[in-house]
Amino acid sequence: MSSNVGFSLTMQRRGLPIAYMLSLGNMLKFDLHDAIHTFARQDRVTALGLYVETMPDPKAFQEAVNVARELAKPIVVIKTGRSEAGRKMVVSHTASLAGSDSLVSALYERLGVARVDSLEALMEALKVLHVLGPLNGGRIGAMSTSGGDLTLLADAMGPHLTMPPLSEKVTQRLRATVHERVVAANPFDYQMFNWDDEDHMADKFTAFLSEEFDLSLCLLDYPREDICDQSSWGGAERGFVRAAHRTGTKAAVLATFSDTMTESVAARLMKEGVALLAGIDTGLAGIQAAVDVGAAWSRPPSPLLLTSFGQRRTGPVKMLDEIESKDLLARCGVPVPPAKVVHDAREATAAADALGYPVAVKALGIAHKTEARGGQNRSLQRRRGGSGGNGDVAPLRILFDRRDG
Repeated sequence: MSSNVGFSLTMQRRGLPIAYMLSLGNMLKFDLHDAIHTFARQDRVTALGLYVETMPDPKAFQEAVNVARELAKPIVVIKTGRSEAGRKMVVSHTASLAGSDSLVSALYERLGVARVDSLEALMEALKVLHVLGPLNGGRIGAMSTSGGDLTLLADAMGPHLTMPPLSEKVTQRLRATVHERVVAANPFDYQMFNWDDEDHMADKFTAFLSEEFDLSLCLLDYPREDICDQSSWGGAERGFVRAAHRTGTKAAVLATFSDTMTESVAARLMKEGVALLAGIDTGLAGIQAAVDVGAAWSRPPSPLLLTSFGQRRTGPVKMLDEIESKDLLARCGVPVPPAKVVHDAREATAAADALGYPVAVKALGIAHKTEARGGQNRSLQRRRGGSGGNGDVAPLRILFDRRDG
């Protein structure tokens, strides 16, 4: 982690408890995977947040991530260098390469590491994981006194977070607890009827949360402590906490602005097993990260990315030709173009007709095809729809020819 970014992180006032903060510097003796191994084993640590500029050893990283998963310690990462300017800054800052952003994202997804795009989202994700752990899905139950807040929330949700409609059973149960002008629905605009009646708030929240959402959100923006009386918010907050306990629902209070939450409220809710999230966009990004981890952990761990080439091997080394290499990749789940080995022109014509035009012809069985003019990817096309027509051309296929050039 960048030292200055780390220092700033320790100064945040978003209610995130930080057990340790480590900046790895030039990583000569202690690398990223070493840090994961070390801190995942600490009892005080519930989740790990990483600020990553480069990925020098993906295999060691995967092994460390698997250890953290075995210890039930989820990982969230913000990876810099997504833009061209960012990649240049990584080189000038650390003398290392940021790497392909798409490849890094694919690696994180494969390993079950949640990725976020901002430091604020990193903090919100860590709060969700610290208090609630990974989420089993993105079915959200949301409630507020304001239809405007709920509209903003709905617009900010991505494709993997949803607010499903209430079942008929829950709808009828909720209608029995609310004012006649309140609509029983998800999202739930409960307005301010009986706002300071904790028992009544607990009853209607319990009815709503009985839908068994993956996560329940109560949007509350607290007044400023320095100039306002916060006591009138207590009934709604305590009613929500009681409802979450009654139903066993994972729950979070969401402030639409980070300015309207305080560390004292966050600490109070955290003791009750409820997370306090700051800001709609960043709060939802944190929730999505917990959903991503939950989805990844529902699957078996991925096979190791690479075999170890560090050990001394004995015996002859076999060089794979192109078709053997692609067969190996296909068995590992890597998409490769269809191909066919042929031995003469007649077989080549039949194979090309079967594969579909255009095709590329390559020599096979030569380590350095360029010198033998066997690796020029010569493309052959056959028109469809009759001679002289401009019929459609099939997608590119690869055709191998065993002739020596």
